[in-house]
Amino acid sequence: MKRSPFNTFYGFPDSDNPPSSFTTSTNAQVSSDGGNASSGSVGNVNGGDVVNEGGVINNTGAAANTAGDGGTAESGSAIAADGVGTGSGGNASSGSAGSAIGGSVFNSGTTITNAAGANVAGNGGTSTSGNARGGNAGSG
Repeated sequence: MKRSPFNTFYGFPDSDNPPSSFTTSTNAQVSSDGGNASSGSVGNVNGGDVVNEGGVINNTGAAANTAGDGGTAESGSAIAADGVGTGSGGNASSGSAGSAIGGSVFNSGTTITNAAGANVAGNGGTSTSGNARGGNAGSG
């Protein structure tokens, strides 16, 4: 009996009729580590300062010198991917947030006259870092 190309390729016995059922193996396991994630850092958002330098300084009105307020600095969140199979979860790190310091008022001179409430420093702003969530290990 002649072997057909189909039987030769799949390793069946010398027959033109392949078996009616196959046994397959499911032992193959897919495994992959989760990807890492990181967010960038954020710069400073400090308020501006007021600097008066001279011989005679007269700040006569309320809020004559008002420094700038700090702004808002917020880094983004970072979420890493989960592992697949026996793979480990990814790492995550959130970038650092910059400072948000309010501005200051500096008076430097030989004679300084300040009315009530003439010098107002800036308010501090908000600086927050985003969340960082690492990936879960695979369940395989």
